[in-house]
Amino acid sequence: MRWPCTQLSELDLSSLFFASVPFRGQPTRVFAWLGLPEGASAQQPVPGVVLVHGGGGTAFARWTRWWCARGFAAIAVDTCGALPLPDTGALGSADWPRHSHSGPPGWGSFSQAGWPLADQWVFHAAAAIVKAHSLLAAQPAVDPARIGITGISWGGFLTCLAAGIDSRFRCAAPGYGCGYVSEESVWTENGSFSGMSVSQFDAWRTHWDPAAVLPRARLPMFWLNGSNDFAYWPPIWQRSALATAGPRQLCLKVRWPHGHIAAAEQAGEIERFFRQHLRDEPGLLTLGTPARNGRRLQAAWSGSQTVRAASLVVTPDQGPWPERQWHLLPARLDRAQHRVAADLPETWTEAGLSLLSDDLLYTTSDIIFPA
Repeated sequence: MRWPCTQLSELDLSSLFFASVPFRGQPTRVFAWLGLPEGASAQQPVPGVVLVHGGGGTAFARWTRWWCARGFAAIAVDTCGALPLPDTGALGSADWPRHSHSGPPGWGSFSQAGWPLADQWVFHAAAAIVKAHSLLAAQPAVDPARIGITGISWGGFLTCLAAGIDSRFRCAAPGYGCGYVSEESVWTENGSFSGMSVSQFDAWRTHWDPAAVLPRARLPMFWLNGSNDFAYWPPIWQRSALATAGPRQLCLKVRWPHGHIAAAEQAGEIERFFRQHLRDEPGLLTLGTPARNGRRLQAAWSGSQTVRAASLVVTPDQGPWPERQWHLLPARLDRAQHRVAADLPETWTEAGLSLLSDDLLYTTSDIIFPA
């Protein structure tokens, strides 16, 4: 079921509630913005995108509208039982008001570990995403076989969960978020798990960590993160990508900031990835797994885009992941053989190769570690 939301309105979007799973035995509703691009119809159905916000966020009208302007239907859901009132687009720790049919508050269900599983936030957030897919797919102007999902931070975490539990998604692009957060992340560092009993921690890891379901994900996935992300560190981010059973593309941007910033909500790499898998248009440059021979690192690439530049992505540092200094060093291109190579510095702890296309879209290889 769905209901109009009379408290919010945008001329080009629908504001609505849809029914979700019960919380403590009571029915709940989820707020969403739903938009269709100009020209979409039952005769000319368009692909769609489910948009999942991160911590401190909500369902953003601007994000929905951005995708609609590019020819995609879009639905942005609030996963915390809140409303974007006032819809200022505020970032960070905005205290969005909760509505009367809300479920549990976010994030992470750390403080909810003693609750029944079906009352915890991760369960409700994942259910909201699954139901949002169904709602979007039911629109006559949307092609139900061409729906992708992208999310930012906690939304990226939830995108990974959705990729492993809902096989209807054609493709997925988590921003920052990944699995294995119960093993090595800001939350293992800051004590978020320390208040749990052994059985509660095992239940969280089994039911809520995306690592438990990522091996089921057979869809193409694009993994976007920053080298110094405060929350989702490179080892677990790459491990998550490698855990999936489908095609993967990585994009590790050096010192890329974390948040609901334009560079994340409007990432050109994610748009191109979705155009490839939802519209059958040319995709991003793709780098193969790099091979190391002594200090030489090389990989093959494929793709129809012209390569503008190639780099070695490398850090010599140890210590906390957010504090490591990463560098982009020149790499050599063999355009005839579609290969890129670089010489590793004498001291390094992690390294990979990257390509920048003529239209300034960036992709990286897997990151390697010294043997």
